[in-house]
Amino acid sequence: MAGKRHRTTSKSISQRRAHRAPSHVDKLAFIKRYGQRPSDPTNERAVSRQYNKLKQYPFELERKADSKTRDALKARGFFTTKRGVIVDGPRDSRRHPIKGARLRINKDGTVIWSVKQRRDYVVGLTKAERREFAKNPEAVIARKEKELRKSVGARRKIQTRLQWGAYQATKDFSPRVFSAKYFAKWLPREQEHKMDKLTGLHFTVHVPRQKTKGKRHGKRRRS
Repeated sequence: MAGKRHRTTSKSISQRRAHRAPSHVDKLAFIKRYGQRPSDPTNERAVSRQYNKLKQYPFELERKADSKTRDALKARGFFTTKRGVIVDGPRDSRRHPIKGARLRINKDGTVIWSVKQRRDYVVGLTKAERREFAKNPEAVIARKEKELRKSVGARRKIQTRLQWGAYQATKDFSPRVFSAKYFAKWLPREQEHKMDKLTGLHFTVHVPRQKTKGKRHGKRRRS
């Protein structure tokens, strides 16, 4: 007796294709779009290693930026592509993206998000600043907050979070607790990879709504 034949639908075929492992050609196309061209495209192991590294980044968060801005962002710990930078926008306490947020990138590489009365400043750190932060986080935070207050004002409350890759942490943190947890005072080699993942600091400021001055409708004086 012949076995029962299962009908193959177009939906099941598309699902299998979606879950199939990418081919060597697929990996090369992905690397060409987002990364640097491999020195030896025929080396399948090296191509797979580069592909797996790139796949860790959320490329759906890519924001456009010109070449000079990309250079400034890359020097400050951001992951940049040929067309822009990978950085997340502001999120609420449940990690949901806040709609209507607008992006601006300063020449120094500071990423600024604005949505209603909220301002998010993503301040990337250079490699030297990240090492300094690991040894003395309070000093780096105090200096960066002082620089920020020149534009937001001395009385504004500033929430400080970490920018960990493209994403920000969801809670404020104690610098000393962070330093003790992730870094040792002498920065051994086994801690270096953790320092490389730190992009910088994420400051959140709420500015008051500006009152619009209404037109004064007074009675005209007769001449």
